[in-house]
Amino acid sequence: MTSFCRLTKAKYNVQYSATADWPTLGKKLKKDALKVKKALPSLSSDDVKKLVKRGLPGDEASKGMETNIDNDVLIILDANLYPELAREGLAREIVNLVQRLRKAGLVPTDDVKMEYRVLSDPDDVGMAEVFNSQANSIEKALRRPVDKHIVTEIEGKIPDVEEEAQKATFLLRLVRPKEQDKMV
Repeated sequence: MTSFCRLTKAKYNVQYSATADWPTLGKKLKKDALKVKKALPSLSSDDVKKLVKRGLPGDEASKGMETNIDNDVLIILDANLYPELAREGLAREIVNLVQRLRKAGLVPTDDVKMEYRVLSDPDDVGMAEVFNSQANSIEKALRRPVDKHIVTEIEGKIPDVEEEAQKATFLLRLVRPKEQDKMV
């Protein structure tokens, strides 16, 4: 059924009314179009308001937009994935890993060094770029600069603790100053 809704503004009161495209409606409904023609004028503003569907058109401009309606409010959320926001999200995942590593045996006042090495990035999420471009937020969580692409040996071994974020795999560890003195 094709119909048009018109929003009419009075001085301080918004009224909803409905009119139909009668030639189109007649072709679709045939003899039932008369029932609609008789019923439309009897609809109140509230009745029409309940029938009005609000949203975004399904065109390119609204691609990636999510909508929800709450009473008279139309909520529009931009759900598009932007590369800079994706990198920030990965940086938050790294910071969360760092915080978990800190809690697993360090006290907040411990001065630690973070070392990492990206092992694989099969979905090309840009993990190496995240460590570079988001170094400030990672360093803020550590309260110390990050050693980029360095994983040193301790007692002749390279630590094999692997972490994963969005299918990218990397070595990540925190080293206390005492352990740094022992490194080869």
